[in-house]
This record gives sequence, C-alpha cells and structure tokens, in this order.
Amino acid sequence: MNILLLQGTGNSEEAMARVCSRFGRVVLAQSGWWPHVEIWENGRRVESGPFRRIKSLKLHDVLLGLPNVLRGLGVALRHRQGRCYDVVVATAYDNANTALLLRQLGLARRVITLVCDYLPPAKVSWAIRCHRRITGWLTANTMRRSDSVWLVSPRIPNCGRNDAVVMPLFIHGFEAAPQRKKAVAYVGYPTPEHGLEALFEIAARKGIEVHVFGDSPYLQTLARNTDLIHLHGVVTDRARLHELIKDCYCGYAFYGNVHPDSFIYYGVWSKVYTYLASKLPVV
Repeated sequence: MNILLLQGTGNSEEAMARVCSRFGRVVLAQSGWWPHVEIWENGRRVESGPFRRIKSLKLHDVLLGLPNVLRGLGVALRHRQGRCYDVVVATAYDNANTALLLRQLGLARRVITLVCDYLPPAKVSWAIRCHRRITGWLTANTMRRSDSVWLVSPRIPNCGRNDAVVMPLFIHGFEAAPQRKKAVAYVGYPTPEHGLEALFEIAARKGIEVHVFGDSPYLQTLARNTDLIHLHGVVTDRARLHELIKDCYCGYAFYGNVHPDSFIYYGVWSKVYTYLASKLPVV
C-alpha cells in the first residue's frame, strides 16, 4: 500500500506512521510551525527531511489554509513514486482539502479526515469568532465529503457523521529512565493559560528544577530563578527530547480553562503525548 499522512506536529505522528508502515510505505508530511517530511517502511523511519521553521502562521490563517494546501499537494506529488495513494489520513480542514483534491485528481483512493480539536464560539473578538465559524464550516464540509472520519475525543462534534469513530491514541514508546531526579518537564508553547508563573514560584520555594522545552514571547516576560529554571528552546527531534526529559519526575500539563467554552475541553493535549511516550507521570 501507498499511504500518505498529512498531519500537524506534536500529537505523536511518528507513532502513527510506525503503525501504518506495517501495511505499506508511508509518507508522513507534517505542517504547522515546523514543516517536515518523513518516509516509513516496515515499522522503521527510512528517510527524514529537515525541519523548517515558519516565522508566522498569520498568512495561513488569513488565506484559510491555502498555503498549506499547496504545500501538501507538492509533497504528495513529489513522494508518490508514480503511484496512486491507497489511503490519505489528513488532520485539519486544510490537510483534508489537500486529500480531497488528490482524490478528485485520481491520485488517492480513500480519504480519512482526522479531527483533533474543536474551536467553540467563545467570548472572543468579532474577527476571531468569524474566523472560527468559517473554519468550522470548512471542517464540517471536509468531514461530510471524506470516506471515513476519525475523532481523537468523543467530545468533538461529529457534524452529522454518525459513523465517525474515536481513534486509539498512538504513543511513540521510549524506554523509561531507571532513576528519576527532582525535576519537572514542560513541553509546549507557553501561554498564560498554562500556569507557568505558579510552577516557577513553587519551584523556587521548594528548590525544584524545571526544564522548559518550547518558547514564546510570554515565556520571555516571566521572572525566573536561572539556577532552577532551564529554558531549552524548541526541540523538534523527538528522540533527543526524550533523552532530555526521561529522568524528570513528572511532566507538567496545567490548563486554566477546561470548560466547554474552551478548545482545551475537546481535544487531547499534545504535550501529554510526549510525556506518556517517555513514561513520565503527568500532572
């Protein structure tokens, strides 16, 4: 089989590629802040391209994912090896539209839309509400046109696809560390919702080290004890990230708003995939 995975980043996409590669050659094309392409065969990664940092996703949002549609189409054409894709599994409306376009062109036989989150009509600015309504319609449209629909959580609306299934989580399995140290790991894009100020305060009071893997303008504004708080920046290599966090005592996954008016309520938090892969308890 020739399988194409049009995915984002952070949700253990490598684990999905490893499992799918038992059934054929897999092209894993990841989008988002760090576009990346890998080839998997027989449970092994046989090719891995470079990670390319995207400075801003504003153009992507304004154009409703068109840049990603075009990029995904280019990746699919370059790596199909003259064959039709038997299955395309696509996350988000932009990747799903790429998959549907490939099917329309006769380059894909079956399209599965994987829905990882849902953005509710919360009390936000008019522009954001309008954008959420448009992207929500685009998501529902791709779900209706797909051959199958997978959801990562039963809380995500199925948009009339009563045959949608809640998929099992793919976790990239690393070996657990034999011993753990008095340290906490945080992986992700830091925002005020993540409670890092409280974590840094507790760390200073209790003498606990915190290792932060990620970056954002918000993180740079936080006061911190540099002897205890270690900022590692963004680490895109999952194996290297595992080596850095595997002996931490736990992974930190705090969210301030987990009510139905927040998107956090609906999906599976990407940092949890990383912690579970490294056998870390999750707080």
